[in-house]
Amino acid sequence: VWLPATNEAGIDSLRVHDLRHTAASLMISSGASIKAVQRQLGHASATMTLDLYGHLYDDDLDALADALDRRIADSPAPPARPRRAPRGHSEVVEFQADRPQSLT
Repeated sequence: VWLPATNEAGIDSLRVHDLRHTAASLMISSGASIKAVQRQLGHASATMTLDLYGHLYDDDLDALADALDRRIADSPAPPARPRRAPRGHSEVVEFQADRPQSLT
């Protein structure tokens, strides 16, 4: 069925495995995790999937760096550290709206 169909369509060099590779490429470029791709393709392990398709993740490092830059730029400043009570003192400090309040 496959060979006559591809011959008639003029794409006789297309193999069924090429479609599988295209599907994996599309999943990866769409942001699918390696575990999702592994399960979809029926591989025994994520290592097997990475061995076969790991080269398709090369651009991920740039995308990851960009995402981290955006996350840092959009994040509020980290809260100040709570002040500590002197040793042996049972004071509890809680934060509300950027200022500590003693609960003793």
